[in-house]
Amino acid sequence: MANSGLQLLGYFLALGGWIGVISTTALPQWKQSSYAGDAIITAVGLYEGLWMSCASQSTGQVQCKIFDSMLSLDMVVSVVLSVVLSVVLSVVLSVVLSVVLSVVLSVVLSVVLSVVLSVVLSVVLSVVLFVVVSVVLSVVLSVVLSVVLSVVLFVVVSVVLSVVLSVVLSVVLSVVLFVVLSVVLSVVLSVVLSVVLFVVVSVVLSVVLSVVLSVVLSVVLSVVLSVVLSVVLSVVLSVVLFVVVSVVLSVVLSVVLSVVLSVVLFVVVSVVLSVVLSVVLSVVLSVVLSVVLFVVLSVVLSVVLSVVLSVILSVVLFVVVSVVLSVVLSVVLSVVLFVVLSVVLSVVLSVVLFVVLSVVLSVVLSVVLFVVLSVVLSLSGPLCGPLCGFTLVLV
Repeated sequence: MANSGLQLLGYFLALGGWIGVISTTALPQWKQSSYAGDAIITAVGLYEGLWMSCASQSTGQVQCKIFDSMLSLDMVVSVVLSVVLSVVLSVVLSVVLSVVLSVVLSVVLSVVLSVVLSVVLSVVLSVVLFVVVSVVLSVVLSVVLSVVLSVVLFVVVSVVLSVVLSVVLSVVLSVVLFVVLSVVLSVVLSVVLSVVLFVVVSVVLSVVLSVVLSVVLSVVLSVVLSVVLSVVLSVVLSVVLFVVVSVVLSVVLSVVLSVVLSVVLFVVVSVVLSVVLSVVLSVVLSVVLSVVLFVVLSVVLSVVLSVVLSVILSVVLFVVVSVVLSVVLSVVLSVVLFVVLSVVLSVVLSVVLFVVLSVVLSVVLSVVLFVVLSVVLSLSGPLCGPLCGFTLVLV
């Protein structure tokens, strides 16, 4: 392609040629002649153009007359006139029609192409933005929701698990403590009660037996020994027997009663104390273990549930957000692309259509006008001369 300097030179030369054609068509100096006569003062200069003839006298007067009929002209002049007029009119009409048709076609084609291109680009950009925005939003929302759900699940699961574990542990600890405490308390209580009962029973029995034996021995000895020996011997024997029997009976009875009372008290006290202590210890241990398990299980379950729920919510949000954003972005991009492409395409199509239509119409109209004007000029009457001249002046 030639550079810009040569292109401008060609444009200016074409414009100058068009102006020269118009001015040449309007001038009457196509054919010149002169007539002097007998005197130079009466010399006359004759000028003949395409559409009128003029006479110039030596005095400076110029008289022009438009041809009454084109049929009176020479064949060469008629052909030249028709060709020149066809060229001028074809250029003017081609410019006007190219501008009108370029505007109409640019509007129609810009609308059609903008709609098609906007749909295609909206689909492509929707897919790209769908992937990018869905990934970013899924990550952000998964983090936020995992934190919120972790806190909520921490409170709920900790309360539920603390209640369940406290009940289970209270039952287990009650059984264990019942067995352990029953054995320990039975041994301790048997030893203590044996010592206490031994002391109490020995004292009571010694007193009772001493009284009973003294009465019995006094009656028996009073009958047999009515003498002084009976009194002496009764005193001596009562003392001896009192000591021996009291010791023997106190030992035997203390052992028997200690065994019986130990069994009875063991059963009663073990049952009562086991129930009381099991309740107290179960409550204390359930509180301690509930706190420990609350902390451990809350942390573990919060982590596990946060991961699971973040994955589920990421998938759900990915689908929902991607659909919504694709619709919104497709609408926005369609409007933007419609405006941009309509302006760009209208300008481009206007230039292209102007060049193409100007060339095509100039050729077509030149041929048509050449034929039409040739026929009209060859068949026109006296009125064609002034009308054609006026048209040529306007052009």
